[in-house]
Amino acid sequence: VCSMISSLQVIIDKIAEKYNVQKIHSTGPSWILACGIYNDVLTHSPTHKAAEIAAKILHKFERFDEVSGHSPAVKIIIHTGPLLCGVLNQGIAPQHIVAGSTIQTALQIMFSCQEMKIFVSQEAAQKLE
Repeated sequence: VCSMISSLQVIIDKIAEKYNVQKIHSTGPSWILACGIYNDVLTHSPTHKAAEIAAKILHKFERFDEVSGHSPAVKIIIHTGPLLCGVLNQGIAPQHIVAGSTIQTALQIMFSCQEMKIFVSQEAAQKLE
């Protein structure tokens, strides 16, 4: 199990780096990625960028299942809203701290959504229209 989580972590890290998103939280096999926290150059909205990244993650995890024979139980939620952001420990290993009801809502949604699917909240769906 630890080997599988480590392999999945590498996939998430590579996607986060490639798409310039912040991995703001990880616990075991759970990750929270955030788009648009900083003034990065976006060719489209953070919600559209999140949708693109979600599709890439789902594809990579499906491919992981085919190659490794292990089935990761990923749940992908796209949600949008205001956040409180900051950086803790600006020294050697800075950590992004993100808080607010948007994070709490996304975590609550996670418990009710299906594995290996992308769930889009009503707020995010409105931004994607």
